[in-house]
Amino acid sequence: GIAYGGTGKSLTDPNADRIYFWDDSAGETAWLTASTGLTISGTSITEFNDVIVSGALTLPAAGTAKLEGDLTVNGTLTPSTSLIVFDNAGSTQNIKGSLGAFTFYRLEIDNTGGSLVLQKPVTITNGLILTEGLITATSTNTLTLNNAVTITGGSSTSYVYGPLVHVSTGNSLTKVFPIGKGDYHPLTLT
Repeated sequence: GIAYGGTGKSLTDPNADRIYFWDDSAGETAWLTASTGLTISGTSITEFNDVIVSGALTLPAAGTAKLEGDLTVNGTLTPSTSLIVFDNAGSTQNIKGSLGAFTFYRLEIDNTGGSLVLQKPVTITNGLILTEGLITATSTNTLTLNNAVTITGGSSTSYVYGPLVHVSTGNSLTKVFPIGKGDYHPLTLT
């Protein structure tokens, strides 16, 4: 069964075996709280407000999860091959928690006029999509793109503000750094 306590309350599955999500067009806030193992399956878009993981969360292979709030992981997060979209127009979203570092397969920021603040180091292994909004990194909480990462987008309204590491494992590779400070100033190394 499902327990829902209303706006600002936790949405949890007392049996820890399933949980349901819905498009809550009435403006209510639905929270995903995973205190034990939870696997989300399917390939359609699943939308969340704030996601708080205190156990283990496995995202679907080939699925898309849209987050309209913060991602807090105090347990483990297995991204599989899913796309995680940070999408909350004009707001600041955060990646945070006690997890030492985050790894995503594909990550997109589509937060018009807003930002995604990294409060932990983040590594992306396959794709970074810069649609709208800034990704803010620091010297402690860097954004690292593995060698195989494909970058899509990047503009005066969507770039990485702060340290960006782009791993290279060969001599003839071209690497793009979609960075900026106050405006988009991409850097290409060949």
